[in-house]
Amino acid sequence: GLEAITWHPKYGLLVAPEYHLKNEAIEKRVIYSIKNKHYPLRWQVRALPFPEAGLVAIEAINEEELLLLERAWSFPFNRAVIALRRINLEDCPSYQPCPIKNSFLMETDKGWGLDNYEGLAQLDDNRFMMVSDDNGMPFQSTLFALFSIAK
Repeated sequence: GLEAITWHPKYGLLVAPEYHLKNEAIEKRVIYSIKNKHYPLRWQVRALPFPEAGLVAIEAINEEELLLLERAWSFPFNRAVIALRRINLEDCPSYQPCPIKNSFLMETDKGWGLDNYEGLAQLDDNRFMMVSDDNGMPFQSTLFALFSIAK
């Protein structure tokens, strides 16, 4: 189902499923605009290259760019990967994956203490906050991470 949602100043409501849809390539994620119901816009993004990678949040940075929050879990090894990546919607070719700029990659096997980050909000021009979900589990925490990105 749909996992990521944001309001974009130019394209209106943007939504994306966490994983590929039926009949789509496993490595493909699609972001949809439903501003024009007769001709919906869509942008393709290559998934993070880790098993079980999912697109969990999107946020409009400005009229051209989106910030993507992606998460990958590897069981039974409890390896987690959290990625913040940027795309410029104006640079996306038709029916081709958008060029992606990797902004930040965190991996538990590289020393990052990560949890289930799956929420993203823009606080002002370049400051954002991520939030993790404790899944109702006593061994997990709800964490908040505040960060800024370069323009």
